[in-house]
Amino acid sequence: MQNCFRAFVLLIACALVVHAADNGKEIEALVRDHGEAVAKADKARELATEKSRDETVAKLVKLAGQAYAEKDRVGETNAWRHVLQLDRKHPKARRYFTDLGTLEQLEKELDESKVDWNRSIHESWWENGL
Repeated sequence: MQNCFRAFVLLIACALVVHAADNGKEIEALVRDHGEAVAKADKARELATEKSRDETVAKLVKLAGQAYAEKDRVGETNAWRHVLQLDRKHPKARRYFTDLGTLEQLEKELDESKVDWNRSIHESWWENGL
């Protein structure tokens, strides 16, 4: 009888191990699927951010041109500054501030800024305690 009981306990233990292994595979699959979904969402967000940035930069460049034509130097400078906030390598914006002799100072100001204009404003605020 004692051997039967041991065999029964061993059988239950084996069944639990097999079930735990099956459960482990299911958990691994769920975690993998979640990781893939997050990666896909991150990529979609990245592409949407790039598209929005490119569209905004194009509109700002147009506004800078309009301000130049209207001899509105404040408006022109403001538009180019925002271009540089979104695209630090934009050649026309860099040339504009280089010609003014203020590119280095502006880059320092942008580096010290607590807001990353290429990311969600809410994320930047959260990370910087604003």
